[in-house]
Amino acid sequence: AGGGRFDDLLDVLGGPKIGATGFGMADVVLGILLEEKDKVPKEVQAPSLEFFVIDGGDGLLEKVMQVVGALRRNGISADFSYSIERSLSKQLKEANKRNAKKAVMVRADGVAVKDLATGKQEEMSVERFLAQFKNGS
Repeated sequence: AGGGRFDDLLDVLGGPKIGATGFGMADVVLGILLEEKDKVPKEVQAPSLEFFVIDGGDGLLEKVMQVVGALRRNGISADFSYSIERSLSKQLKEANKRNAKKAVMVRADGVAVKDLATGKQEEMSVERFLAQFKNGS
């Protein structure tokens, strides 16, 4: 937050010549501060994601974005890490921090879908994974 006196501001903007004070505060910075201090009530926290899509190898970012895009087009909440070259463990930590229900690890030969609550993991082709969401099913 910041602030101070703005004595001639109204006069400069065409208003009366009177003293003034003011302050400004960025809501994003306030949100980050509240999150860091665990002061954000559960009912106003960001909703959880259905899927957090993870880059499971080198050169797979385009495939990750295709999976995220396909999920979103079918009305499913999905996101991925915007940081370049993050380790698998860091991406899984981000998935947990973002309250994702499942992590989808994109690999060269398919995907591994991990339930983050139970730890159960299933491997399948990208096509089979995405087919279960076609036409809102």
